[in-house]
Amino acid sequence: MPKFISIALTNAAEGREDEYNQWYEQQHVFDVLRVPGIQSAQRFRISDQSRQKLGYRYMAVYEVETDNIENIHRAIAERAGTDAMPRSDAIGADRMFLDYEVVSPRITAEEAAAKDSKK
Repeated sequence: MPKFISIALTNAAEGREDEYNQWYEQQHVFDVLRVPGIQSAQRFRISDQSRQKLGYRYMAVYEVETDNIENIHRAIAERAGTDAMPRSDAIGADRMFLDYEVVSPRITAEEAAAKDSKK
C-alpha cells in the first residue's frame, strides 16, 4: 500500500498560543489519528535558528498508508467541525497542507556508515 507523509503548517491565533497547543496536543491529534489510514502524528515548532521561515510556526507530520490520499482528505473533511473532530478558534486562519508520497526507503546514519565501511 502506498505510504505518504502529510504535513500541516499552522499558527496559533493571536495571543492564544497556549490554548492552541493544548487543543492540538490533547484533542486534535487524537481525532486525526482515528481516521483509517493515518498511522502516526508528531508536532514540531520552527527553530529560532532555522535558515528560512515560511510564516508558519508549527508543523504536524502524519504518516499515512492508503491506496488513495484523496480518501484521507474526504474523511477529514467529513469529520472536521463535528463531534468527531471539533475545531478550535485558537488556530490561526492561515494554514497549509501538503502530501508527499514516499519514494525511497528511510536510511539511517548507521546504515550509511555501514555501507561506507564495506568500500
